[in-house]
Amino acid sequence: MFYLINLYQQKYPNPDLEIQAEIAAIDLEYVREDLPKLILSMQEGVQRIRSISDSLRSFSRADTESKIAFNIHEDLDSTILMGVLWR
Repeated sequence: MFYLINLYQQKYPNPDLEIQAEIAAIDLEYVREDLPKLILSMQEGVQRIRSISDSLRSFSRADTESKIAFNIHEDLDSTILMGVLWR
């Protein structure tokens, strides 16, 4: 998307007043700086949600219907991880 915008600005360096007004209204330079950061933040948020979801499923044993043997250390680690992630 930014490549296309750059290409337009190179080919048409003097946009008309309506386009200049829209560039100012959306604050294009700010969008160029902030959008990659926003996408990275969203990806990190999704990873965090996935980790919390996996920890909750492991903690609750919701993926099994019968009793199974478990490793108490893994459950404790999972519980600690949930506490850290929720802060």
